[in-house]
Amino acid sequence: MKNKLPPPTVKRLSLYLRAFEGLDHRGVTHISSKGLSEILEIPDTQIRKDLSFIGKTGRRGKGYPVRDLIQRIREILGLKSYIPIILVGVGNLGTALLASKLMKQRGFRIVGAFDVDVSKIGKKFCDVRIQDDSKIPEFVKEYGIKLAILTTPGEAAQHTAEILVSAGISGILNFTPENLSVPPYVKVHNVDFTIEMEFLNYLVNSEDLE
Repeated sequence: MKNKLPPPTVKRLSLYLRAFEGLDHRGVTHISSKGLSEILEIPDTQIRKDLSFIGKTGRRGKGYPVRDLIQRIREILGLKSYIPIILVGVGNLGTALLASKLMKQRGFRIVGAFDVDVSKIGKKFCDVRIQDDSKIPEFVKEYGIKLAILTTPGEAAQHTAEILVSAGISGILNFTPENLSVPPYVKVHNVDFTIEMEFLNYLVNSEDLE
């Protein structure tokens, strides 16, 4: 696409994709913006606006073609048959992500795992061999990896991020508590479960504040 989509729209496209794939699995061929709104609890006006960004409009009385939207959204999000990624930091969270079937179902495959703990190096977990993090540059170059998941302890996060950047990584999913300093061409998305829990706690208790 010539014009970049607004980040909130991109996030909603992932939600639409999951909904459309679920509908397709159930044999639904078309759905209206109102029907999709009821499933996702997103205003139908917002849905129509988002889908118009990617050149799709619904037909009056019939709605949006489910399979066409699946194909188009996957194309927009750059989802190929599978996207290879690496994981750095094979602790509790790292091993949980390695074992995640959902990631594989969504097309993301962890093809390399790295750690500094000598007791872990050389072992295999979920068919992925754990390597010393000194091997990151060589591995990234050999397999053309662009995305990395960072699950190291916080004190190691910045140094590890610098290794990833110098190796050629373009995007980092950061599960550490640190705010990483990277060049502007490297995209970082921070994931903090405590922020999500704070938000959920607010929603649960907000009625008591009114």
